[in-house]
Amino acid sequence: LALLPKIHDGAVISLRYTHIQIILLSLIKQSCPNMNGNETQDSPRAEKAIEASLNKPFAKKRYSDELTYKNNVIDTITEIGKSLLQQNAIVRRQACKTLMRFVTSRREDQDWITSKDYITFIIREAGMSATAITALSITNEYDIRCDLLELILYLSYSAENCQEMLSAKAPSHIFPILNVDDPSQRIVFKSTEIIWNLLEFGSIDELAEQLNCITCISELKVALLKLIQSGNSNADRQLRNDLMIIVNLIASRNPFVPFVETGLAEKLMLYTTYPEVPSRNMEIRKLKLTSRDEDFEFKKLMFVFISLMNVDLTALSLMKKTHIMLGLLSFVRANDKAVEPWSSAQFEELQLLAMSVLTSLAPQLTDDYMVCQTNARLLLLLEWCTNFDGEFKGHGNSFHGKCSRGNRKAQMRSSLRLLLHVCSTKSDIILNDLCDQGAINQLIEMLPQSEYNISEYDVIDIEMQSNILLILSQICENHSHHKELFGQFGVQTVVKYLKLDPRQLSEGLGHLRLLTSAIDNIWCCVVGCSLTEDFFLQEDGLFLLLDLLEICPNSSRNIVLGTVLELCDNKKAVSHLMTWRGSDNKVTIGSLLVKLWRQEEISMGVQRDENGIILDVKNPLAGEEQINREILPLPSSSITPVIADVFENMRAKIYRLFCKIGFNEISGLNIIDSITVAVIEKYIDFKTGEVHREIMNELAQDDIRPITPDRECCEGILRTLENRAKGVSLAQLKQNHYYSEKQKSNFNDYVKRTSEMSYLTIAKDKQRRLIDESRVYHLQTVGEDEADFIPEKFHDTDIPLRTTTLYSKQVSVNTPILPSVASNDSRQTSDTAMST
Repeated sequence: LALLPKIHDGAVISLRYTHIQIILLSLIKQSCPNMNGNETQDSPRAEKAIEASLNKPFAKKRYSDELTYKNNVIDTITEIGKSLLQQNAIVRRQACKTLMRFVTSRREDQDWITSKDYITFIIREAGMSATAITALSITNEYDIRCDLLELILYLSYSAENCQEMLSAKAPSHIFPILNVDDPSQRIVFKSTEIIWNLLEFGSIDELAEQLNCITCISELKVALLKLIQSGNSNADRQLRNDLMIIVNLIASRNPFVPFVETGLAEKLMLYTTYPEVPSRNMEIRKLKLTSRDEDFEFKKLMFVFISLMNVDLTALSLMKKTHIMLGLLSFVRANDKAVEPWSSAQFEELQLLAMSVLTSLAPQLTDDYMVCQTNARLLLLLEWCTNFDGEFKGHGNSFHGKCSRGNRKAQMRSSLRLLLHVCSTKSDIILNDLCDQGAINQLIEMLPQSEYNISEYDVIDIEMQSNILLILSQICENHSHHKELFGQFGVQTVVKYLKLDPRQLSEGLGHLRLLTSAIDNIWCCVVGCSLTEDFFLQEDGLFLLLDLLEICPNSSRNIVLGTVLELCDNKKAVSHLMTWRGSDNKVTIGSLLVKLWRQEEISMGVQRDENGIILDVKNPLAGEEQINREILPLPSSSITPVIADVFENMRAKIYRLFCKIGFNEISGLNIIDSITVAVIEKYIDFKTGEVHREIMNELAQDDIRPITPDRECCEGILRTLENRAKGVSLAQLKQNHYYSEKQKSNFNDYVKRTSEMSYLTIAKDKQRRLIDESRVYHLQTVGEDEADFIPEKFHDTDIPLRTTTLYSKQVSVNTPILPSVASNDSRQTSDTAMST
């Protein structure tokens, strides 16, 4: 103790004398190595020495002192940390208090005093977090345990310290003390906060491994159930909610921890459904929830626990046993009246949260879904949302109640989401039940009936409309009877979405998703039923789809083109295709498809020249990525890259459409378009060659030699298709040369007709002869022995001029009174015409 004044310099401890502290603490350790829990004559001296060693902040004379004496300071803190492991309670208590005072003391913002960041670094380098966790496992004294937990809690706000605590197996030391005798509940509160910090800042994988322990979860279960059953004060309820948050955090990190094995999951599920589902279990009936904020939060936390546990199949069986679906569905109802013990705002928030939980739970419990008649509940709730009877207006307090203040949008939005997730299971029982209850007409009536109103809705309205269209798609897909029920009313409604303003698609409000949902609805609800297809064609739906295909973004063109292709199975649709003209009245279906084909090949990097002529005859369809891709062995169930290319781009669909409209006599094509059509016509042959080439490359990669007949067959196919590609390339060159020469000849002919009168006369005679030859003739008798081909009808091609042009601003025309044809009445008319 006589050395202490030497290391002190006024109100600070100099870093230059930290080596004396190390010697001092080592001497203390040597002087009392076998101290037990009883107080000895060395205890006061050790206590005083430890207290004096860090009772003042460290000071530095130079900025380099922090680095120069870093090891000495670390050794000092380490020696004090070792005092936490002493058997003497007095030494441990004083060491804990000294460290706590040292790391939490306020430091003046002065350059000559070490900063708080430096002290934090020293504590971390000294391994104080792991030492404190180890000391906690050997401490039984209540006050020392509280001090240690306070120190650990302060250190746990750092991610590095949390990782160090996990390396010292902190959960296995903290969870067992949750149920010790704790009158003031200081231990439980501090332990809960430490576990919370570990879950928030610690390594997820390592923490999940350590929490996958029956001992830890059993201790947590005992502490939580004790507070649920016997907690009466406001502090008890807050602590209960904190522990429930710990349970949810653990479930979010690893839902497969032994919640089911310890019985905690079943207990919490029973508490979740009470009092909505009556129970005879006396422990469950002890739960008395009120409208207090703590009880309301606890109810929501239990809902969250159910949503986190639905990935565990064992937990799903418990949910069936405890009637979770029935308990959650008790909130799916019109909330015009408050339900005890909740207020109107609280019930609305619980209602929306319950439907959010059902969104992830119902698709996995379809049997319970049907037993509880959930479809009827949801349709009744949707009817209540669309009818504005009653006094209820949304409060919009929760996350799920966004933009629902003063209306019922939140309930409608949650109901539609739940219906969409359930219909996505494609369960025939659920879909047929929805159809039998009139869901198709009810959902169609919820959509706007005018295209002018669609652009006036906000993001949530557009999302709900998209969900309605997708639900109708799920109900009608693969069910011809459901498509007939969709009918003309549904077709007229969905066609209006094809008239959206293209400028709205890039506004980011969801119009693009709405348009995509409408196209999917056409594919599922219209295509495949002759009745709805005829209605769709009568409403000019195919024309609207082609207009959309011309201007829509590249991300939507594939689904639009697929819908058009499916519609072309109807023979009436082909005439609509040939009749269609683009926005400038020049674009035809052929030129549009060729344009899409070229854009697709440009994005893929297919080798073509500026006129679209094939350059690589061995790979006439392959893009840059496909050519450079390495050959990898794939399982038989995987789709090869050549086959995947059919689904990834639009070329196969364009080829099928050309098969519908024909490859010849297509109007509106220029020279380059005609050259491109030659490639499209041979698409299936070139794709066959790619498949055989891929087969041969994969066999060569695996060092497999096919038998001679198979090898010769593949080589012959590849050779034939390569020669065909050369033939197409040569034909393209000839066609390009022919069109170029024809264009030059037409221009020269035009110049001659405008410059030479004799040539113009010859051209006029040729034109008249061609007109005369184009008329229909039939054989007639001229005389007794003579016959000649007489024109059946002569059409005069000259149109007489029946107008008079006057160069005046006004002309007055008086017409005489004409007698009426139908009666004897007369009528006097006087017209005044204006011309300029």
